[in-house]
Amino acid sequence: DLEDPGYLCTLVLVLNAAHHCPTLPPLLSNHTKRHHAYLQDTFPHLIPSSKPTDTRTSDSNETIQFMNSVLRRVEKSRQMSHTSKISILTASCRELERVGSIQPSINDPASFASLYMEAQMLYEKIVASYSWQHQNSQQTPALKDNIVKLECISQKLNTLFSNLNQENQVQIRVLKVKILGIILVSVVSHSNKSALGETNAFIKEFDALLTHLTPDQIREIKFLSEFIDLQLTDPKPGQIVSKLKPLLLKYP
Repeated sequence: DLEDPGYLCTLVLVLNAAHHCPTLPPLLSNHTKRHHAYLQDTFPHLIPSSKPTDTRTSDSNETIQFMNSVLRRVEKSRQMSHTSKISILTASCRELERVGSIQPSINDPASFASLYMEAQMLYEKIVASYSWQHQNSQQTPALKDNIVKLECISQKLNTLFSNLNQENQVQIRVLKVKILGIILVSVVSHSNKSALGETNAFIKEFDALLTHLTPDQIREIKFLSEFIDLQLTDPKPGQIVSKLKPLLLKYP
C-alpha cells in the first residue's frame, strides 16, 4: 500500500539497495517494480533511476583518476631534492599497491607503476648515499643491499609484465642500462676487483638498446645522447666510470 508510510520507507531502502546490488532487482516482484516507477516520478530525490548506473565503472574511473594524480605528483617531484623525491616515491608506491588491491581491473598497471617507482626510489637512495658521492670510501651494507634490490626489481619489470607499450618497454631498458652503470661504478669505486665483466655488460646492454631506438628517440633520452656524445674510444672501466657517474646522478 503506497499510502502506508512504513511500506514507503522500507521500499525506499530496498530500492536504493537494489541500485548498488545487481543481484537484487531480479528478486523484486512485479508490483514492487511498478511502485519503483511511481516513486521515481514522485520522489526523484529519494529513489534511484530504474536504470541504475554501473557503480563499478564509476569506481574504476575514480580509481584511474587517483592513479593518474599519483603519477603526476611523482613527475613534479623530479625537480625536488633527493630526500623529497624519496619520500614522495615511497608514499606513492604504498598508494599504488593499495589502489591495485582495491580495484583488480587496474592491478597490473598499478603493480607495474609501483615497481618502477620503487626502483626509482632505490636509485635515488643509492646516488644520494655517502658511499656513492665519495669515491674510494667503503661500500656500506645499506648501499650493497639497495643495489641488490634494484637488480631484483629490474628483473621483475623485464619478466612479469607483457603487452607493455613501446614507451614503457624503453623505460625498462633504460633503467636496466642505468642499473648496470651503477653496478660498474660501485665495483670501480668501492673494490679492488677487476671491473672488465661489469664494463662489458654495461656496454653490451647500452649498444643493444640503441639498436631498438630511432635517432629521435635517442636524442630525447638525455642520459643516452650525452653518453654517446662523450665518444669514449677506450672503454676502460676507470675512464667510463669517470664520465658515467655524473650522468647517472644528473639523469636518475
